[in-house]
Amino acid sequence: MDREYFIIRHHHERMDGGGYPDGLSGDELDVLTKILMVVDSYDAMTSRRNYRRNMSMEEAVEELNNCIDSQFDRECVLAFSGAIVNFTSTGDAFSQEYLENFEIDRDN
Repeated sequence: MDREYFIIRHHHERMDGGGYPDGLSGDELDVLTKILMVVDSYDAMTSRRNYRRNMSMEEAVEELNNCIDSQFDRECVLAFSGAIVNFTSTGDAFSQEYLENFEIDRDN
């Protein structure tokens, strides 16, 4: 559980070292932590809050892209943005058939 603990503890870090709790940056963060940073931020931006309007998918993706290299890892943002923007629901996204046919276009 050491890796899971690390990921959870550091998902509010930033690529430039300006995050918390430990001010880690860049290569000090593993790829799963970088992915969670992007996904958690997207969720926070698009979720309804009592104190602000939630962003649309397009607004949130634009904000993620605006924060590449300062807050977020470039590869993670580009992969997530491509996956979320190009997603078309074809039924149960968690079915075995869907998961077996799911591919990420790593060239974009």
